[in-house]
Amino acid sequence: MSQQEGQGQAGCALDWVGGKLLTVAPPGWAVMDLKVLFAADVEDFVFATVLGDGSLLPVEMPEEVRAPFVGLRHLLHEPGAGTWFSIRFTMTPPDHYRVDFNFDVDPVWDPPLDPAVLADDLLRWPRTPENTPRWALETMGVEPPALPDRVDYEEQANQVKRVTDQLRQVLPAGWGYVQVQFREIGHHAEVAALVQNAVGAVVQWNPPRAVAERFRELRTMTRRTEHGPWFSAKVELSGDGREKVSTNRTEEPTWVDPPSDEAYLVELGLPGSERAPDWLRARSVS
Repeated sequence: MSQQEGQGQAGCALDWVGGKLLTVAPPGWAVMDLKVLFAADVEDFVFATVLGDGSLLPVEMPEEVRAPFVGLRHLLHEPGAGTWFSIRFTMTPPDHYRVDFNFDVDPVWDPPLDPAVLADDLLRWPRTPENTPRWALETMGVEPPALPDRVDYEEQANQVKRVTDQLRQVLPAGWGYVQVQFREIGHHAEVAALVQNAVGAVVQWNPPRAVAERFRELRTMTRRTEHGPWFSAKVELSGDGREKVSTNRTEEPTWVDPPSDEAYLVELGLPGSERAPDWLRARSVS
Protein backbone atom coordinates (compact mmCIF):
# COMPACT_ATOMS: atom_id res chain seq x y z
CA MET A 1 0.00 0.00 0.00
CA SER A 2 1.30 3.45 -0.91
CA GLN A 3 1.61 6.22 1.66
CA GLN A 4 -1.18 8.13 -0.09
CA GLU A 5 -3.49 5.11 0.05
CA GLY A 6 -2.71 4.62 3.73
CA GLN A 7 -3.49 8.23 4.52
CA GLY A 8 -6.74 7.96 2.57
CA GLN A 9 -7.83 4.94 4.59
CA ALA A 10 -6.80 6.71 7.78
CA GLY A 11 -9.01 9.66 6.84
CA CYS A 12 -11.98 7.35 6.32
CA ALA A 13 -11.37 5.70 9.70
CA LEU A 14 -11.23 9.07 11.45
CA ASP A 15 -14.43 10.21 9.75
CA TRP A 16 -16.07 7.07 11.13
CA VAL A 17 -14.73 7.81 14.62
CA GLY A 18 -16.18 11.32 14.45
CA GLY A 19 -19.56 9.95 13.44
CA LYS A 20 -19.56 7.49 16.33
CA LEU A 21 -18.68 10.17 18.86
CA LEU A 22 -21.55 12.31 17.61
CA THR A 23 -23.96 9.53 18.61
CA VAL A 24 -23.17 10.20 22.29
CA ALA A 25 -22.92 14.01 22.07
CA PRO A 26 -25.22 15.51 24.75
CA PRO A 27 -27.38 18.61 24.24
CA GLY A 28 -25.38 21.80 24.65
CA TRP A 29 -21.99 20.21 24.02
CA ALA A 30 -19.12 22.49 22.97
CA VAL A 31 -16.12 20.15 22.70
CA MET A 32 -15.55 16.41 22.65
CA ASP A 33 -11.92 15.57 23.34
CA LEU A 34 -10.41 12.13 22.85
CA LYS A 35 -6.78 11.34 23.59
CA VAL A 36 -5.53 7.93 22.50
CA LEU A 37 -2.19 6.44 23.63
CA PHE A 38 -0.69 3.16 22.43
CA ALA A 39 2.46 1.22 23.29
CA ALA A 40 2.77 -2.44 22.29
CA ASP A 41 -0.35 -4.13 23.76
CA VAL A 42 -1.11 -1.30 26.20
CA GLU A 43 -3.64 1.36 25.29
CA ASP A 44 -5.30 4.27 27.01
CA PHE A 45 -8.38 6.21 25.86
CA VAL A 46 -9.16 9.46 27.68
CA PHE A 47 -12.53 10.92 26.63
CA ALA A 48 -13.96 14.21 27.87
CA THR A 49 -17.06 16.18 26.93
CA VAL A 50 -17.18 19.92 27.60
CA LEU A 51 -20.50 21.77 27.69
CA GLY A 52 -21.16 25.28 26.45
CA ASP A 53 -20.75 26.69 29.97
CA GLY A 54 -17.25 25.19 30.24
CA SER A 55 -18.20 22.37 32.60
CA LEU A 56 -17.22 18.74 32.07
CA LEU A 57 -19.99 16.18 31.63
CA PRO A 58 -19.21 12.46 32.16
CA VAL A 59 -20.06 10.69 28.90
CA GLU A 60 -19.14 7.11 28.09
CA MET A 61 -17.10 6.68 24.92
CA PRO A 62 -18.56 4.20 22.43
CA GLU A 63 -16.56 0.98 22.68
CA GLU A 64 -16.54 0.61 18.89
CA VAL A 65 -14.23 3.63 18.66
CA ARG A 66 -11.28 1.63 19.98
CA ALA A 67 -10.80 -0.75 17.07
CA PRO A 68 -9.97 1.75 14.29
CA PHE A 69 -7.01 3.14 16.21
CA VAL A 70 -5.29 -0.25 16.23
CA GLY A 71 -5.46 -0.22 12.45
CA LEU A 72 -4.26 3.37 12.29
CA ARG A 73 -0.93 2.38 13.82
CA HIS A 74 -0.42 -0.05 10.96
CA LEU A 75 -1.68 2.33 8.28
CA LEU A 76 0.58 5.21 9.34
CA HIS A 77 3.71 3.20 10.07
CA GLU A 78 6.79 4.20 8.08
CA PRO A 79 9.91 1.97 7.95
CA GLY A 80 12.65 3.43 10.16
CA ALA A 81 10.35 6.16 11.48
CA GLY A 82 7.97 3.98 13.49
CA THR A 83 4.35 4.92 14.04
CA TRP A 84 2.42 7.30 16.24
CA PHE A 85 2.59 7.28 20.04
CA SER A 86 -0.63 9.21 20.66
CA ILE A 87 -3.48 11.01 18.91
CA ARG A 88 -5.56 13.97 20.05
CA PHE A 89 -9.00 13.97 18.38
CA THR A 90 -11.07 17.08 19.09
CA MET A 91 -14.63 17.73 17.87
CA THR A 92 -16.68 20.93 17.87
CA PRO A 93 -20.30 21.45 16.70
CA PRO A 94 -21.84 20.60 14.45
CA ASP A 95 -19.39 17.94 13.22
CA HIS A 96 -15.96 19.55 12.80
CA TYR A 97 -12.92 17.69 14.04
CA ARG A 98 -9.18 18.23 14.31
CA VAL A 99 -6.62 15.44 14.66
CA ASP A 100 -3.13 15.93 16.07
CA PHE A 101 -0.90 12.91 15.49
CA ASN A 102 2.12 12.49 17.72
CA PHE A 103 4.99 10.57 16.16
CA ASP A 104 7.76 12.23 18.14
CA VAL A 105 7.02 13.77 21.55
CA ASP A 106 6.26 12.32 24.95
CA PRO A 107 2.61 11.20 25.10
CA VAL A 108 2.77 11.54 28.92
CA TRP A 109 1.14 8.37 30.21
CA ASP A 110 -0.71 8.62 33.52
CA PRO A 111 0.34 6.56 35.37
CA PRO A 112 3.79 6.36 33.75
CA LEU A 113 4.33 3.60 31.21
CA ASP A 114 6.43 0.57 32.13
CA PRO A 115 9.78 1.04 30.30
CA ALA A 116 9.63 -2.60 29.17
CA VAL A 117 6.36 -1.89 27.33
CA LEU A 118 7.92 1.04 25.49
CA ALA A 119 10.94 -1.10 24.57
CA ASP A 120 8.57 -3.75 23.20
CA ASP A 121 6.74 -1.11 21.18
CA LEU A 122 9.98 0.07 19.58
CA LEU A 123 10.83 -3.51 18.67
CA ARG A 124 7.48 -3.89 16.92
CA TRP A 125 7.75 -0.52 15.19
CA PRO A 126 11.52 -0.07 14.74
CA ARG A 127 13.06 3.38 14.45
CA THR A 128 16.48 4.43 13.26
CA PRO A 129 18.63 6.11 15.93
CA GLU A 130 17.93 9.58 14.51
CA ASN A 131 14.17 8.87 14.69
CA THR A 132 14.20 7.60 18.26
CA PRO A 133 13.13 10.42 20.61
CA ARG A 134 15.31 11.38 23.55
CA TRP A 135 12.41 11.00 26.01
CA ALA A 136 11.96 7.38 24.84
CA LEU A 137 15.63 6.55 25.43
CA GLU A 138 15.51 8.18 28.86
CA THR A 139 12.34 6.27 29.75
CA MET A 140 14.11 3.01 28.93
CA GLY A 141 17.18 4.00 30.96
CA VAL A 142 19.36 4.64 27.92
CA GLU A 143 21.61 7.70 27.89
CA PRO A 144 20.65 9.81 24.85
CA PRO A 145 23.37 11.36 22.71
CA ALA A 146 24.48 14.90 23.57
CA LEU A 147 22.45 17.63 21.91
CA PRO A 148 24.24 19.92 19.45
CA ASP A 149 24.45 23.57 20.47
CA ARG A 150 23.92 24.79 16.93
CA VAL A 151 21.57 23.50 14.22
CA ASP A 152 20.40 24.80 10.86
CA TYR A 153 17.11 26.61 10.35
CA GLU A 154 15.30 23.47 9.27
CA GLU A 155 16.20 21.63 12.46
CA GLN A 156 15.33 24.72 14.51
CA ALA A 157 11.88 24.66 12.93
CA ASN A 158 11.59 20.94 13.67
CA GLN A 159 12.39 21.51 17.32
CA VAL A 160 9.92 24.40 17.59
CA LYS A 161 7.31 22.02 16.19
CA ARG A 162 8.20 19.50 18.89
CA VAL A 163 7.44 22.15 21.50
CA THR A 164 4.03 22.97 20.00
CA ASP A 165 3.26 19.29 19.34
CA GLN A 166 4.07 18.47 22.97
CA LEU A 167 1.67 21.15 24.14
CA ARG A 168 -1.15 19.99 21.88
CA GLN A 169 -0.88 16.46 23.29
CA VAL A 170 -1.17 17.48 26.94
CA LEU A 171 -3.40 20.59 27.08
CA PRO A 172 -6.55 20.22 29.20
CA ALA A 173 -9.80 19.24 27.51
CA GLY A 174 -11.83 22.16 26.23
CA TRP A 175 -8.93 24.54 25.73
CA GLY A 176 -9.35 27.19 23.06
CA TYR A 177 -6.21 29.28 23.50
CA VAL A 178 -3.05 28.89 25.55
CA GLN A 179 -0.08 31.10 26.29
CA VAL A 180 3.00 29.38 27.71
CA GLN A 181 6.13 31.15 28.89
CA PHE A 182 9.41 29.38 29.53
CA ARG A 183 12.32 31.11 31.28
CA GLU A 184 15.77 29.65 31.91
CA ILE A 185 19.16 30.72 33.16
CA GLY A 186 21.82 28.12 33.93
CA HIS A 187 20.07 25.27 35.76
CA HIS A 188 17.12 27.45 36.84
CA ALA A 189 13.96 27.08 34.73
CA GLU A 190 10.34 28.19 35.06
CA VAL A 191 7.20 27.45 33.07
CA ALA A 192 4.00 29.47 33.39
CA ALA A 193 0.83 28.94 31.38
CA LEU A 194 -2.62 30.48 30.99
CA VAL A 195 -5.42 28.56 29.28
CA GLN A 196 -8.63 30.03 27.89
CA ASN A 197 -11.49 27.57 27.64
CA ALA A 198 -14.44 27.33 25.27
CA VAL A 199 -16.42 30.05 27.10
CA GLY A 200 -13.52 32.48 27.39
CA ALA A 201 -12.60 31.86 31.04
CA VAL A 202 -8.85 32.07 31.68
CA VAL A 203 -7.18 29.80 34.24
CA GLN A 204 -3.62 28.99 35.22
CA TRP A 205 -2.33 25.64 34.04
CA ASN A 206 0.62 23.62 35.30
CA PRO A 207 2.14 21.83 32.28
CA PRO A 208 3.73 18.40 32.76
CA ARG A 209 7.51 18.11 32.92
CA ALA A 210 7.68 17.06 29.27
CA VAL A 211 6.80 20.60 28.16
CA ALA A 212 9.80 22.12 29.95
CA GLU A 213 12.02 19.38 28.49
CA ARG A 214 11.05 20.28 24.91
CA PHE A 215 11.81 23.94 25.62
CA ARG A 216 15.17 23.01 27.15
CA GLU A 217 16.07 20.95 24.10
CA LEU A 218 15.18 23.85 21.82
CA ARG A 219 17.27 26.28 23.87
CA THR A 220 20.29 23.97 23.93
CA MET A 221 20.14 23.41 20.18
CA THR A 222 20.00 27.14 19.39
CA ARG A 223 22.65 28.48 21.78
CA ARG A 224 25.21 29.18 19.06
CA THR A 225 22.95 30.75 16.45
CA GLU A 226 24.04 34.05 14.93
CA HIS A 227 21.87 35.89 17.45
CA GLY A 228 23.11 34.05 20.52
CA PRO A 229 21.14 32.15 23.18
CA TRP A 230 17.67 33.18 24.31
CA PHE A 231 16.52 33.46 27.91
CA SER A 232 12.75 33.24 27.62
CA ALA A 233 10.26 32.01 25.05
CA LYS A 234 6.53 32.51 24.61
CA VAL A 235 4.27 30.14 22.73
CA GLU A 236 0.67 30.96 21.83
CA LEU A 237 -1.60 28.26 20.42
CA SER A 238 -5.21 28.34 19.29
CA GLY A 239 -7.55 25.41 18.96
CA ASP A 240 -8.02 26.20 15.26
CA GLY A 241 -4.33 25.49 14.59
CA ARG A 242 -2.83 28.97 14.75
CA GLU A 243 0.59 29.20 16.42
CA LYS A 244 2.98 31.97 17.41
CA VAL A 245 6.42 31.45 18.95
CA SER A 246 8.75 34.24 20.08
CA THR A 247 12.03 34.35 22.00
CA ASN A 248 13.83 36.98 24.06
CA ARG A 249 17.62 37.26 23.72
CA THR A 250 18.23 40.70 25.21
CA GLU A 251 16.21 41.35 28.38
CA GLU A 252 16.43 39.52 31.68
CA PRO A 253 13.20 37.58 32.21
CA THR A 254 10.82 38.57 34.98
CA TRP A 255 11.25 35.65 37.35
CA VAL A 256 8.64 34.17 39.64
CA ASP A 257 11.43 32.69 41.78
CA PRO A 258 14.73 34.61 41.40
CA PRO A 259 17.61 32.36 40.27
CA SER A 260 20.58 31.81 42.55
CA ASP A 261 23.93 33.51 41.87
CA GLU A 262 25.22 30.06 40.91
CA ALA A 263 22.61 29.80 38.12
CA TYR A 264 23.95 32.97 36.50
CA LEU A 265 27.52 31.68 36.73
CA VAL A 266 26.50 28.36 35.19
CA GLU A 267 24.87 30.25 32.32
CA LEU A 268 28.05 32.22 31.69
CA GLY A 269 29.95 28.96 31.32
CA LEU A 270 27.64 27.53 28.66
CA PRO A 271 28.13 27.70 24.87
CA GLY A 272 27.12 31.03 23.38
CA SER A 273 28.04 33.04 26.48
CA GLU A 274 30.38 35.17 24.37
CA ARG A 275 27.19 36.89 23.18
CA ALA A 276 25.85 37.40 26.71
CA PRO A 277 24.02 40.71 27.23
CA ASP A 278 25.36 43.28 29.68
CA TRP A 279 22.92 42.39 32.48
CA LEU A 280 24.22 38.81 32.44
CA ARG A 281 27.90 39.76 32.19
CA ALA A 282 27.45 42.04 35.19
CA ARG A 283 26.58 39.02 37.33
CA SER A 284 30.09 37.64 36.87
CA VAL A 285 31.57 40.52 38.85
CA SER A 286 28.76 41.07 41.34
